[in-house]
Amino acid sequence: MNRPIKFRIWDREIESWVKEQVGDGPIYTIGLDGTVREQYYSDHGKVECCEIQQFTGLTDMTGGEIYEGDIVEQISEPRALNGKCQVVYPPGIAGFYLFDKFETAVSLDSIGGEAVIIVGNVFENTDWKD
Repeated sequence: MNRPIKFRIWDREIESWVKEQVGDGPIYTIGLDGTVREQYYSDHGKVECCEIQQFTGLTDMTGGEIYEGDIVEQISEPRALNGKCQVVYPPGIAGFYLFDKFETAVSLDSIGGEAVIIVGNVFENTDWKD
């Protein structure tokens, strides 16, 4: 699969997505070790308050980019999962999977992005399993 490598960053302290730098604000970089670093000119400091999420390379039925941590609902039949699901890149497994509230897992590639719709993310929709 040939896909663009893209990431998004959630800042737990301000409970918001990190946007592009504006003015004299911090610049965030992602190191090869996966850590987020905040840069003020030549000062480099590791940022503990951030969560990195990777783009899956797929878009949902509306064209929205699907990232790990997104909450999606399968809209195609037959449904392989029950209700809302979290997009996860599990440790030790190469690929993005959908996990429902019962921890049933299905490969996102096997369902396809066009078969789901993004309904939120794990940070702004913490009650998605209810």
